[in-house]
This record gives sequence, structure tokens and C-alpha cells, in this order.
Amino acid sequence: MLSIIFAAIVAVQPYEAVVTNMGPLSQQPDITIPPMVLPCMPIQGTRVRITAKADFKGIDIWRQVEVLDGECKGEVGWVTAERLTAAAK
Repeated sequence: MLSIIFAAIVAVQPYEAVVTNMGPLSQQPDITIPPMVLPCMPIQGTRVRITAKADFKGIDIWRQVEVLDGECKGEVGWVTAERLTAAAK
């Protein structure tokens, strides 16, 4: 197994976002081959609450999210920042 660990995890003031690209939730903020993912896959338009972020060598990549609606409601995992957009207020 190959794993690249993203060590700089920072808690953030929670805020809402929306999933723009469907994909699995990762168990941790890293790139692992094979991937370590949760059995949940939020679809486009799913609302999430961002609770932390992680970067790799100063590059802002991952967000820890709690899923707020849909089939994955209540699940917590990591997604790449590019898969999210700010929620409408």
C-alpha cells in the first residue's frame, strides 16, 4: 500500500458547503492506494458542514465534512476542496 499523509490538519469555524462532484468520503486526509474510503458517496448538490482542513506542503487540498442531507446524512469524512462550493445563504 502506498500512502501520502497530509499532516497539517487545522480545525476551522464550521461552515456549510455543497458537493459539486460526486465521489466517496475518505477515512483520512491522504492519498492511499488502494483508497481507504467510507461506503458513502455524497452526490452533487449534497449539503455538508466543513469542520477542518488539511494541506500538503502548504497546498490547501482536503476538507473534513459532516454530511447534512441525503443518503449519507450524518457521515463524517474527508473530500478534496475542489469538490465543494460555498453554500448559498
